[in-house]
Amino acid sequence: MRPDRLPSSSSHAMTHKSVLITWLALLTYAIIAGSAFLFTKAATQLTPPCTLAALRLSIGSCGLLLLNFVGFGPRETLATLDHMKRPHAVAVGLLNTAIPYTLYAYAMHSFGVQVWLAAAISGCTPLIAQILAMVRRAKRPSRLVVAGLFVGLAGLALLSVATLIRPVGSTGAHRTTTVSGVLVQIVAVLSKAAAAVIAQRHHELTGLIAPKLALVQAVVGALLALLLMAVVDLSPLVGGDAATALAPLGSWHVWPALLYLGLASSCVVYFLQFHLITHVGAVRQMTVDYLTPIVGVAEGGFFRCDFCDLPVLPTVLIAAGCLLALVGVALSQHTPQYSAAAAVHDVASPAHSPADAPALERVRAQSDEAANRGHVQQGTHSFAAPLLSAYRRT
Repeated sequence: MRPDRLPSSSSHAMTHKSVLITWLALLTYAIIAGSAFLFTKAATQLTPPCTLAALRLSIGSCGLLLLNFVGFGPRETLATLDHMKRPHAVAVGLLNTAIPYTLYAYAMHSFGVQVWLAAAISGCTPLIAQILAMVRRAKRPSRLVVAGLFVGLAGLALLSVATLIRPVGSTGAHRTTTVSGVLVQIVAVLSKAAAAVIAQRHHELTGLIAPKLALVQAVVGALLALLLMAVVDLSPLVGGDAATALAPLGSWHVWPALLYLGLASSCVVYFLQFHLITHVGAVRQMTVDYLTPIVGVAEGGFFRCDFCDLPVLPTVLIAAGCLLALVGVALSQHTPQYSAAAAVHDVASPAHSPADAPALERVRAQSDEAANRGHVQQGTHSFAAPLLSAYRRT
């Protein structure tokens, strides 16, 4: 139950306790998600990108499997894993975990992308997801949403320009690698945005809640990432060297970052998200979209000295770009992302096959039940809204 809708008979202490727990969950979620960039940067200094992504997802999958077993029981967890056979699950696992996690690490490892830049660009994921969702639904957006998209993309452009005018060496190699790294980061953002739209559709057909959907995509992503690791980092046919790729695992220095990325950033955040959706609704839960890049940028500047000795003009562009990106995300999410009624309309469209009939009936029943309670407003009971916020599952 939402804290602001507690019965009048509830004590003030209980209300304050619920609100405090919700705020702690929100801040913890933002800190975990935002800190993932810092730990990824640290891990890439010791571990190849593909190996890092595979190990991170494998650890996260084990944690999610254990939590699902405890929370839902063995039988229901095994039934959840059966969804891995669906094409939507494979697509989400590939686009939302295996590809972006590998590209984030690759950009930092091979192109010198700094923590602040990775966090700022990743913060634009909801903008891209919004555009893809509008294209999918073929629905004309409001002027406010369009303004938000343009403002956010302008912020992304300023951040990119700031990397071009930073001081470089005489060879200019640093500038080239940074620009290439920005492009790699943008591809990762596009991948996660596409995954958000596909995950929305997957939820409509399966009704899986956040922890269960997280388990499916994490296991699928881990299997795909392990395959990629075997081909790129371990196979001598493409220049890989198993001894070199796995040697860092013998040192304790890499394990704190791996365990954080696996257990915290790829496991705990999903259950925090489920708590927030349950208690404050999907729309308010998306506040984390604004906090996560702030945390990442701040940690990059404080722990990595990303802004040390930076000239005035790049500093101004970075500050303006981050501000515009945040404002753009806020404006683009001002209106309801996707209501239960819209889900019924999409599932009921002639493009769906007769095999989708059970899913249609389930979505209709959920929509009717929510409507009878008078809670279908601002997408509060729609799982699509947080999916379109592209999960921090960095």
